Order: sequence, then structure tokens, then C-alpha cells
Amino acid sequence: MKASRNHPMHGSPRPLWASAFLAVFVGLLLPLEVAARQLEPADESDAAIKRPRFLLGARLAFVAPNSTASMTGAAMLEFQWRSDLHDRRLGVSMDMGWYHLFGEGSQVEPGMGAYEYSYKTHGLPVHLGLLYEPPLEGMSGFFLDGPWPFLEGGLALIPVVSFGTLSNEDGHVFLETSSQRDLAVGLYIGAGCAFSAGPGEALLSYRFTTAYTDMGYSALNHETADIYGSQVYLGYRLTF
Repeated sequence: MKASRNHPMHGSPRPLWASAFLAVFVGLLLPLEVAARQLEPADESDAAIKRPRFLLGARLAFVAPNSTASMTGAAMLEFQWRSDLHDRRLGVSMDMGWYHLFGEGSQVEPGMGAYEYSYKTHGLPVHLGLLYEPPLEGMSGFFLDGPWPFLEGGLALIPVVSFGTLSNEDGHVFLETSSQRDLAVGLYIGAGCAFSAGPGEALLSYRFTTAYTDMGYSALNHETADIYGSQVYLGYRLTF
């Protein structure tokens, strides 16, 4: 079956600017760290309070895929480890979670006529990358301490399992697929702020992820789709 550019799982070509942006971001991390260490005060009493070494938490996200799939939500668990360099403001971050995509509509294919489609896709996003907090002092508030702004970027891996059906105008299903599996691979960049609250930190952040797949429907999709796109996160993490 020939793929249609209106198919719900059809995406746009991979944007090269996203890869270039992340390469520049990672390339700047080490020079920024070297410059920051040179500016550290010689007197330890004048130094900023060190950030936590370990952070363990959870995030909820609003997800807008960079394709025609419906907007959805996601739940994530995250772990961070901070280096001792520059008051533990440079570290490694990893998170993983679950989200659900769905969509339906109608379409006309040459030699096939009009039909209706529907699909559901489960994704298990995994992000692994670097995190950097600029050397800015937190501001005190009545309930919260902060903000602690941060930048992040790295690798995104999203295993997906898809289920779909095609039916005629009378509702008769003539094609049904189950357990179509694929792996979306890409990059992510993001920024956000954390605030001290209770035994840990609350956070608000934004990410843009380029993770591409044909959702296991290679016969319908001759081009891949970015299935994760933009995300807005709200979460809480414990600090150690």
C-alpha cells in the first residue's frame, strides 16, 4: 500500500538544526565548567552552598508530538548524579517512563477507495544526558527556595508497541494489526527551574525531543514521524 502524506503516523523529515543545536550545547559544557571553576572564590566561606549529589524523583508531562498524533500525557521516573566540580552543578541525568498515543480519521487511497483508520501506541521513553546549572544563587521565598535554573540535553530512546485497524465506510474491519514494535531514536534538549521544597525539590521544565519511527507500519509510512516532540514537565525529586 502506498503511503499517503495525510496518514496520521506520517511525519516530517528529521530536522538537522536539532542535532546541530545539541552538538553546540554539549561542546559548550566543558568550556563553561572550566570558566566557572576559575571564578570560584578562594575563601571557602564565600563559596556557594553545594547542590545535592543524588536526586531521585518523578515527573508528569504534557506531550505534544511533532506529528499528527493526538496530544497526550506521560509519567516519568528520574535519577541524577552530580559531579563535585563547581559545587555539583554538572551531572548526568537519566529518566524513563510511559505514555500513550492515539488517533483516528478517514482517508482515500488509489486502488483502495475510502477507508477509516484508528491506532493506539504505547511508548517507553528513556532519556540519558548531561545537566548543567549556571552558577546563580537561589532566591529565598516564604515557602520555597530557588529558583535553580538548569540546561539539559542528550540521547532519547523510545521503544513503541502499536495497534491499528482499517475499516470501510460501513464499519467493517478489513485490516487489523497487533503488537507492531519499533524503536524511536533521537536527541533531546531542555531547560527548567528547580525550587527547594520540603525534603526535596519541585521542578518545572520544557524539553524538545526528536525521536523518529514509522510506528511499526512501514507498509503505510515511507517516512518516519517524530512521536515525542515537545514536553512540559512538572515534578518533585528527593535530594541526597
